[in-house]
Amino acid sequence: MEIEAPDELLRPAIELAFVVAVTASRSQARVEVPAPLRPYLKLSKLPERALQPVRRVVDTNDAFREMLLPAATEDLVGRAGWLWLHRPDGWEAELAELVDEAVRADAGDIQEREERSARRRLESVQSALDHARSRALKAEATNARLRSELAAARKELAQLKRRPSPAVVAPTTTRAAPVADPPVRSPTPLKAPASRRAAVAIPGGLSLRSRPGVEAALRTPGLQLVVDGYNVTLRAWPELELAEQRQRLLDVLDELGARFGLRPVVVFDGASAAAGGGSRRFVHVQFSPAGVTADDDLVAHVRALPVETPVLAATSDQELARRLAGLGAEVITTEALLTACRRG
Repeated sequence: MEIEAPDELLRPAIELAFVVAVTASRSQARVEVPAPLRPYLKLSKLPERALQPVRRVVDTNDAFREMLLPAATEDLVGRAGWLWLHRPDGWEAELAELVDEAVRADAGDIQEREERSARRRLESVQSALDHARSRALKAEATNARLRSELAAARKELAQLKRRPSPAVVAPTTTRAAPVADPPVRSPTPLKAPASRRAAVAIPGGLSLRSRPGVEAALRTPGLQLVVDGYNVTLRAWPELELAEQRQRLLDVLDELGARFGLRPVVVFDGASAAAGGGSRRFVHVQFSPAGVTADDDLVAHVRALPVETPVLAATSDQELARRLAGLGAEVITTEALLTACRRG
């Protein structure tokens, strides 16, 4: 009689039947082994494909099943396997209950896994949303500042237009008393323009859009590499929590610094996150203070560097890239940086 029970629930009993069959076939006593089991007798372990054939033999061959009973203890084959092999009164109903319990347990495990996965996805989306809101607020603040500067410029232009022209003094026929020539002074030299920042070394024929070009730039003597933290991590590891994203970036930058003899500076938004990560041996980490965006903090850092220091900046934020380029920095995309971080 076949019982609708999963093979996994009866596996210990089925494997016992296989072991008994193999042992019987190799014993000196002539023991007849059911024909459907003979193809598996030379194997040392019961393969998955043999579970059903062995189970059918136990269900249909009572003589073979009774051979198993002396060895089939409940400790060895479990309660379900013991009921299936020994078949005491009421065994079918009890086995059916065990099957129901196993099905409910499997369903509970599946639901729990799905809930955990859904929570992780929700947390990742929430983190991305929070960062998007932060970026939106920063963009709005930038727009407000630009609008204020534009209004001030327009006001100044209007005031200049309203200012009266200087009066023109008509020439007089009255001869003026001779005036002594003013003392001759040496012309005041013009103030020299501010020095340009030292250039990043990019050999001819190479581009900062290519890996060889970026690696050549990273070998520039005295180079300072600066990195727009979340701009990189949200592109590289969007599925991770922000703290994990920061750790991933610090790991790859630490290895990059060791490889090229650099100490990159990476800036993240938010002083409150500072407890979640610190500098590494080859990486310096900065968190922008309250009320200051990471972009402004990064620009201030580059502006404070001596002009003799060549600067390579990594960001895909076009507005930030424009500001950094205005300070003499060479700019690469986050994708170009991540490509250079990979070995091989």
